[in-house]
Amino acid sequence: MGRKPRRASRPDDVLSLLGLARRAGEAISGIAASREALRQNRVHLLLIAEDAAEGQVSKLRGIMEGRKVPFRIVGDRKGLGAAIGESPRSAVAVTSASFADQLLKRIPGPSGHGSMREHRR
Repeated sequence: MGRKPRRASRPDDVLSLLGLARRAGEAISGIAASREALRQNRVHLLLIAEDAAEGQVSKLRGIMEGRKVPFRIVGDRKGLGAAIGESPRSAVAVTSASFADQLLKRIPGPSGHGSMREHRR
């Protein structure tokens, strides 16, 4: 008997899981906090809002170069912030490997790993 095909996750599923990660203390929000967590090698997944300012994204881009941290471009700043119970956020860093794995399974789109050079120019 074969495996059941996985159904595509709804955006609400992703946002709910991200909110759970935040409540568990496994998600850090904001550009500055995400940059610091990246420097400390604590990030397992970086989520970036589609409407994040290019200047903000470039701050992350420099740190991401050469690191093997997956990232995804998701929703808008308002939705990303709402998912974690905060004001609009340009970035959220997930610091738990298990939450990161679950989110990666649910977020459609091409993988990003380390270099954001080709993703936002």
